[in-house]
Amino acid sequence: MASTRVDTAVPSPEDLRAYSEGHLGTDRFDVVDRWIAAQDPETQERILGAGDSAGSFSAAAELVPTTGSTPFAPDIGTGGRFTKDAPIGAGGMGIVDLLKDRVLGRDIVVKRCRPRRPDESIAAYSRRQQLFKREAQLTAQLEHPGIVPVHDVGEGPLGEPAFTMKRLDGEPLSAIISRRRAGEAIDVPRLVEVILRVADAVGYAHSRGIVHRDIKPDNIIVGALGAVYVIDWGLAGTVGAVPTIEPGASPSTTLTGSGMGTPAWMAPEQFGQVKADPRMDVFALGGLLMATLTGKGPRDRGVAPGSHQVNLKPLDARLPRGLVAVARRCLEMNAVARYADASAVADDLRQWLAAGLTSAENPSLLMRVYTLARRSRKLSAAVVGTVAAVLILSLGVVWRERAQVARARAELDGILTATAPPADVNRLNAALLRVRDIRASFPSLLMAVAVDNRLVEQIGASERQQRQQQLDQELRGWAKAFTVRGEWVTEIPDITTTLRSCGLKLEPDSLGADRELLAKSPLRDAILPELAHLLRAYVVGDVPTPLTGTIPRLIVAAAPDAAWRGLGELLEAPSVAAHDLNLPAMPGAIAAAAATPATADLMLSLFGPNESLMPVVNLRLRENAGAFWPHVIAARALLAQPELSVEEYHKVEQHAWAALGIEPQSIWPHLLFAYFYLAARDYPNLLTQAVTAWSVNPDDIEIVVLRVVGMSGLDSREDARKLIENAHAGAVLRFHHHYPMGHPIERAIDAMLAEGIEIPAADAELGPLVEPKR
Repeated sequence: MASTRVDTAVPSPEDLRAYSEGHLGTDRFDVVDRWIAAQDPETQERILGAGDSAGSFSAAAELVPTTGSTPFAPDIGTGGRFTKDAPIGAGGMGIVDLLKDRVLGRDIVVKRCRPRRPDESIAAYSRRQQLFKREAQLTAQLEHPGIVPVHDVGEGPLGEPAFTMKRLDGEPLSAIISRRRAGEAIDVPRLVEVILRVADAVGYAHSRGIVHRDIKPDNIIVGALGAVYVIDWGLAGTVGAVPTIEPGASPSTTLTGSGMGTPAWMAPEQFGQVKADPRMDVFALGGLLMATLTGKGPRDRGVAPGSHQVNLKPLDARLPRGLVAVARRCLEMNAVARYADASAVADDLRQWLAAGLTSAENPSLLMRVYTLARRSRKLSAAVVGTVAAVLILSLGVVWRERAQVARARAELDGILTATAPPADVNRLNAALLRVRDIRASFPSLLMAVAVDNRLVEQIGASERQQRQQQLDQELRGWAKAFTVRGEWVTEIPDITTTLRSCGLKLEPDSLGADRELLAKSPLRDAILPELAHLLRAYVVGDVPTPLTGTIPRLIVAAAPDAAWRGLGELLEAPSVAAHDLNLPAMPGAIAAAAATPATADLMLSLFGPNESLMPVVNLRLRENAGAFWPHVIAARALLAQPELSVEEYHKVEQHAWAALGIEPQSIWPHLLFAYFYLAARDYPNLLTQAVTAWSVNPDDIEIVVLRVVGMSGLDSREDARKLIENAHAGAVLRFHHHYPMGHPIERAIDAMLAEGIEIPAADAELGPLVEPKR
């Protein structure tokens, strides 16, 4: 074929500016547009974005190379050999013209990529060109009588990708369907033969690993002499490939940002970006068969525009049973239930044409014999002579089937026994697979259906129980975490994630819904403490949120008893007192919360040392000397005093030993020991306790200061200075130094200053000891 030379001269700065501003004349637009499209993406961005100065277009033109070749070699006939006869049509991707080959005296068709639109981005146009070229390459690989052969590839008159094909004589299948819709009588075998030829062509493509993805009536050409062609392979993809079409890449309805295909005909899974699968084409073949039989496609009526659903009501009993079964199997919403590929569809249609039966209708033995006899006079006579033998054989078959059903029932009884509660999920799933096999072998066995339903319910209940146990462990794990390490950086997001996994919304306006959920939740007793811990983390961590007002109301509303209601009331106006929640003067609520060990210990951990809590501490120690928080709070209450006697320091030590025996992994006993050794100026033991606590929670400022004191007391002052500088604790330490609040950290700050370690420069501000993740 002759080639056309494309003007590749670099446009002038004036042309580039006019192109970018949208008022370049049509005589120059195509030339400039082709030149820009030929550049690499980086250069395109520099040119198209260069509108900020008068000289920028000139500079861009000088930097862009003016030569280069495209991998799509120009060879489309626009020279003297071919003459344009007439336009045929146009779509979202390309334009189709009829050409006359003067040498061979024949007509050919040239399909060329539609030029870039003014509102189309370079990237989108480039992608469309790639798809167009790929259509030519794929179609050229498919040598089948039902697929139009590609003669040559190259460029059109404007340098756009193009290729030539055989001219087709015929009409689209959509015209036949329109006549059927208008009431024209149908020749069912002829139409089935048309769909069979389509299925054969598409099945051949499937065998080559190619999926069409846009089979519809307009893409099927039916010739006058019985030839049938599948055209327009522009959206074809290899099996397993995922479409990467960008939104707005083409004006065609077959290209969308969420999938590839024509919505009225494509499979439900094609509405998403899923891998190409032959079953997509099988769905479309079912739509073609339905439309040729009824005049209506699967989404013509009774289906909302853009819906994935189908309306199969037109496939009624007036149509051939076998063909209806084929169409319905092709149009299954679940892709696994369809034919594996188009060749399987062709085989079933071929079987219908030969014997009037299809595998899709699952015909019985008698139906097969009857259908064959109806089609053959000789066979009819033979059937009359063998009816007695068939009846005898049938009785044998019935007896054998009854025996098999009895064995299946016995096996189902065994499955029910083996899967009685408390069977685990793995055993239940294995049993369900076996029951599904039995159902497939005996579709009318109602016992198998009942056992299937029961196992599904058991599996669901077991999975819900497992999930509930997992959430219960997570909730109790976060409660244990506060006992072990105090506050931690991700405390708020960690607890919130688990609470929302339990179904709580935790929004300012979700109080009613969350209360109803808690009222019937089996996890309520584990959820309530973590709601309280979450509230404490928000308030002590100085994180503003409307939930500080919502959470206490939720605790009160969902409280299972008076103790929880009392605790919720104590939390209703939360504020901070020396890094703990401030206990309000509400004797009645305090007494109510102290009524149960769980709420009493939680109250001690939330509010810290307070004179009003000491009766609760003493009561809990009398009830249970092995309770952790009463020992911790009793020791911290002693440390809150301005001066301690030797005897009182020994009481701190005793409480620390008791707490350590109960929770040996917790930082709280080590903090108490550290202050005891600080008072005794026992720096080696002080440092040991501080390092042990620091290994559990390195973000706690109180632990860092105690470690600094221990290091400086052992003459490691330079390392101690670096440690306190890197802790970013200056604001908190200066606040406690200038405005003492009775917190034990103030003893550590005084000792640090006495050792010559200065507080880092900062404005005094009372912040949290552990800065939370916000």
